Amino acid sequence: MSPTPARRLRVYVDGRWFAQPGQGVVTFLRDLHVGAETILAQRRHAAGEQGAGEVGPDFEFVYGVESLEDIPRDMEAWHASFVEVGRRGLLWRWLWYPIWLRHQRIDLAHFQYVCPLWSRGTRYVTAIHDILFLSQRRFFALGHTVPRAFFYGVSAHRSARVLTISDASAQDIRRYFRRDALDVVPLAVARQALAAPLDGPLAPLPAGVKARQFLLAVGRIEPRKNYDHLLDAFVRSGLADQGVQLVVTGFCPAEGQRTAERFGSTPGVIWCERVSDEVLASLYHQAVGFVFPSYGEGFGLPVLEALAADLPVALSTGYPMEDVKAVAAFLFDPDDVPAMAQAMQGLWALQRGPVKPAQVKVVLDRYTWDRAAKRYLDVLAAMARAQA
Repeated sequence: MSPTPARRLRVYVDGRWFAQPGQGVVTFLRDLHVGAETILAQRRHAAGEQGAGEVGPDFEFVYGVESLEDIPRDMEAWHASFVEVGRRGLLWRWLWYPIWLRHQRIDLAHFQYVCPLWSRGTRYVTAIHDILFLSQRRFFALGHTVPRAFFYGVSAHRSARVLTISDASAQDIRRYFRRDALDVVPLAVARQALAAPLDGPLAPLPAGVKARQFLLAVGRIEPRKNYDHLLDAFVRSGLADQGVQLVVTGFCPAEGQRTAERFGSTPGVIWCERVSDEVLASLYHQAVGFVFPSYGEGFGLPVLEALAADLPVALSTGYPMEDVKAVAAFLFDPDDVPAMAQAMQGLWALQRGPVKPAQVKVVLDRYTWDRAAKRYLDVLAAMARAQA
């Protein structure tokens, strides 16, 4: 008996974020859909090989991008459907998007944070990664918080399904937006991207960085990330007097400029604002330890990346993932500078190697893009069944 092909549902993915490389949302969209497209291809192939049974539900992803030049290299080889939507204002995206989606014969649409105000037959799934502007509001200006609280809140209730990336974010969304039905699709770490090359050297380190002589911190330079206390702790630790460096890599928006100035005036500290994926992997592999001082995160992907590169990590208690905190070498209160300094000294004394390697592997196995993509496809399948 030949397989019965199910109608392939068209899923629109708002890929305008691809124009903003370096954002965590870009990693989420790209790697989640690389995983989803791979799983769907495997399912179609298996169904064809078996020659029996029913295929479905099946999905065709259509990616909307500002420009075709924004398509990530990982996605170019799929021969997938890309639609150039250009730069659209909020009014168009809020009110006229539904008509456009209907014209494109879209069944389901996946948005980040904000979906259109109404629908013409297209069901929406919206990913709200975090609402730290509410749960950590002391770090955000009122002009940032108020419009996002409105648009995110309305979108949380206009969407058929809401995705978020951690249990901590889910709790915040339930608390502030009163949206109970949430699907947690966590971020993951592409461990192969962090693997040391077997057939060649690692990428050169940034100028001035000494291999195996530095601690590493990764993340945007903004008040919530707590780099000012990190600098105070590094000075207090006395590690610079031993020739140890603190290397920080992360983009610096306007609100981080004062901290960025301190990087240049603190002995032993090197700030690399932008590095390639290859150089970042080299930093992970040639660091001695990883420190993450943040007051709060939606997920905190760099910590998983550090663990995947076999680095011991020192984490702030503000980090949201309890299973990850359980395998940290050191934990400290983000306001406790002496404890942070002691943790950095401890990392240097360890000289690499996770404290609990077997448990670290168990944790990392929970956060793979294959698992995340399967969960995502389950959500889409449930939406398809509800629409049928």
